Amino acid sequence: MRNVIGVVASVAYIVGVLAFSSKMKCFGLEFSRKFAHMMVANWWFIGNYIFDNVIACSTVPIIIGTVMALSYKYSWFDGVERPGQKKSFGTVYYFISLLLLVNISFRLYGNMIPMGIYFMPLGYGDGMAALVGKKFHKGIYNVRGSQKSVSGSLAMFLVSFMTMYGYSVIYDLNYSVQKLLALSVAAAVIEAVSIKGSDNITIPLGTYIVSFII
Repeated sequence: MRNVIGVVASVAYIVGVLAFSSKMKCFGLEFSRKFAHMMVANWWFIGNYIFDNVIACSTVPIIIGTVMALSYKYSWFDGVERPGQKKSFGTVYYFISLLLLVNISFRLYGNMIPMGIYFMPLGYGDGMAALVGKKFHKGIYNVRGSQKSVSGSLAMFLVSFMTMYGYSVIYDLNYSVQKLLALSVAAAVIEAVSIKGSDNITIPLGTYIVSFII
């Protein structure tokens, strides 16, 4: 019953965030998109507390990912969907990423907590990178047609480090500061070279792979 309640509460929370994001469009579309991006990221902490079953937990990103695929076509959540040619599958990739991370974490480690640290750069670092990059727009560079900025990459690095460090402390994961700094650099580089929403998958999985190397 706990897991069933978790699924219902999780879907309600995420749909509520996505719906409310349209109210944030008064601050600009990029702000409303990243507001939703970071608020949905809070779900990982809810999941850590509620779920002890991988199938129940996986149901959440499957449901929301399906909804976002339909929203890509029908624009149900205009607070997170880019218009016209700027549209990408980034919002769908976000929930595919969540599904992959949840399954890796449960199946290899027994619960959601271990892989959460690799979700932090995506959930919060990537969100702040876009906002800071748009606000300060310093050191512009292009990667395969996608515009990036040094200010955004720096924000990605700093927020990734702070959130991963905080997550490690909260859940007693015993990551060294040196390793977290290296993972934050990796996350910033991966974000910088990823295009068209693919960073929603490459950031957490890439950072996880790098963790075996350093």
